[in-house]
Amino acid sequence: MTERILPGIGLTGYWDQGAPWKVGGDQNWLKSSVLTQLAVESATTSLPASPLNGVIYIVPVGDANANQIAARDNGAWVYMPPQGGWTAYVRDTQTVVAFDGVAWAAVLAAPDGATKVGAGAEGTVQVALDSRVKTLQNYTALLAYTGFLDLQITAPGIAGPFRYDATLPNTTNGGTQFAHVSGIGAWTRVFVGDVNILWFITGSLFADNSSAAIAAIAAHNRFTVPQGFVLVMKNVEAQNDTEVTVYGGLKLPDGCSDFDRCIYAAGKSRVRIIVQNFDGNYAGQSGNIGTHLNYLTNCPDAFVRVAYAHDHYIASGALMPSPDGIRDTSTGAVFAYQCLRADVQVSRLRGWGREGVQLRLCDYARGAAGAQGLYATEYSGIQMSGMYGELLWAVVDYAGASAVGFDMINGVASNIVATNTRANHGLNMGHPGYPASGSVVNNLVVDGCLGMGISVAASSKDVAINNANVSYAGIAGGSFSDGSVDVRVSNSVFKLSAQYNLNASVTQVYCANVKSSEFGAKALKVSTVVGTFVEGEAISTGTGSATLTRRVTGLSGTALMFPTTIVGTFTAAQTVTGGTSGATATITDVYTPVQRNESSGGRFVDTSRYYPGTVGQTKFDDGTAIAAYSFPCAHTTPGTEQLFQLAFSSNVLWVGDMSVAASIGSVSLPGTNTYTVDRLSAVTTLTTGNATGVDVRINASVAQTYAVRLLMIGRWK
Repeated sequence: MTERILPGIGLTGYWDQGAPWKVGGDQNWLKSSVLTQLAVESATTSLPASPLNGVIYIVPVGDANANQIAARDNGAWVYMPPQGGWTAYVRDTQTVVAFDGVAWAAVLAAPDGATKVGAGAEGTVQVALDSRVKTLQNYTALLAYTGFLDLQITAPGIAGPFRYDATLPNTTNGGTQFAHVSGIGAWTRVFVGDVNILWFITGSLFADNSSAAIAAIAAHNRFTVPQGFVLVMKNVEAQNDTEVTVYGGLKLPDGCSDFDRCIYAAGKSRVRIIVQNFDGNYAGQSGNIGTHLNYLTNCPDAFVRVAYAHDHYIASGALMPSPDGIRDTSTGAVFAYQCLRADVQVSRLRGWGREGVQLRLCDYARGAAGAQGLYATEYSGIQMSGMYGELLWAVVDYAGASAVGFDMINGVASNIVATNTRANHGLNMGHPGYPASGSVVNNLVVDGCLGMGISVAASSKDVAINNANVSYAGIAGGSFSDGSVDVRVSNSVFKLSAQYNLNASVTQVYCANVKSSEFGAKALKVSTVVGTFVEGEAISTGTGSATLTRRVTGLSGTALMFPTTIVGTFTAAQTVTGGTSGATATITDVYTPVQRNESSGGRFVDTSRYYPGTVGQTKFDDGTAIAAYSFPCAHTTPGTEQLFQLAFSSNVLWVGDMSVAASIGSVSLPGTNTYTVDRLSAVTTLTTGNATGVDVRINASVAQTYAVRLLMIGRWK
């Protein structure tokens, strides 16, 4: 047989050789020549009757040998069955086609009239691919499809490219992997980056799609909610390293049960949750239950960022049982428990139940919150406890309990603004069992609260407060009590409180550059408020009138009123009426504010002096104290020594024995020019190691009252 050029790429074959391999070798050369860089004249035109040798066609559907490759060689057609995945260039349509095991389909064309693939405007190649690639409507069609070539799902929300991978398990995850009908391998979604939660939703976008979120976490341990879409879900559990990023929103479904949580984790590390809009769906809930938006327990290195959380639901009478042994009656919207190094920040929280943001016993944690009260079920805007934590900032208005609670040991709280707190305090430091010892507070403003502006309690020791400005507190601007010890306050202002600008009970508080001298004449506590009083309006009773400068609304129809320009008197049980608003209320208490209240040994110690009690001690920072006191001693028996005892009040104590010097300052009978004092002595009296008084002994020649000047020097307590 004569040597010749073979079809296709022009290989030479059929030269004379010896048997037996010649025939098979020649056929292999023919096939190689045809299929290497396969290019056919047409895939849609029937085979010509008298073609030239060397032409190649794909036999069109409907003809004999359909879909086979037909090569004209030596005056006859040679047919070659294709295998799945083979490709060919078709000259008459200028397309690339591929065989998927069933049929040939175009995979790429020269778009928009271009003469070759890649020509034309930017993006036209992809347009051409999208218009020519195999398309299926939805996942149901994908699961039934028997082919193997790349394809495109077109249904909105789940649209995207898929590719067959024979190495994958024959399983379906509901969004990015679907089992192939052959039982081998799976279709995998072609994507880079975010896992769109919409890929996992096949039903209503407005229904409870918790299962979609659970499936996405199971498949990829992360998902993203796109902007403009709100994912309704509950009780979705995060795992180690789970990442949830919500550009749209998360929302609890209607009809939740008690302890339903939008997203939660227990004992997982590095959970990362970022939410633009967190909706508690208050209107969709009912019954005596409590729900939670974000609930993390024992999750080290948790990272939570919420731009806006709102309408969280806990019924006012919810008992808040503890299914996990952690939740209690204070657990609220955003909760973290024993989450070491947690970082939880909520930029805006509007309307919540119990504690708005709570980091309980979270050591080395960082927190921040902006909160606006709305309901009667709200407690603090943010509450933190543990050790070595930091409150970065807090802006809380209209809280239903202390606006900010900071019970950290050796922590730092900074940049706090608390206004219109309806119950308790602006800043509370220390709860029973949770002291705030060793913590520092910087930069604090409290304007209006029913309790204390700042309360340091619960045996909190060595607390330092710097740069505070507190006004219109219902009891005291700053209160230091309940076992608190050695509190330091500097560069601060406490003013216009209802009862005391500063209050110290038992403890001594050390002040530096602290102003507390501004207070009003009266403050009114009222109940049964009907209507809304307006600041600046005239208020009156039957016996008095004034201008309402400031009001602070409380819970259950109570309020505080701070009047100025008072004429006449206000008394309890009277009805007070707003001249402009027409609002009315019943006066329950009338307070006469004072600058400071010191009780049970409590004292405020200034940098350079002590505000004196019964005995005028002046105390200094180095621990020394000096007191000058005139003590009248009525000597009645001339020539006889008499004992006179001065007892210090209970809130003036000296440490150990002090030095006392005595002299006669004046006498009661100034006309007596001559008198003799045979003895004048003064010694300290001691009780339990503290100086509690002075014994003065006088023996004089004239019976009269001697004003003995005592100069006492020692160490103060």
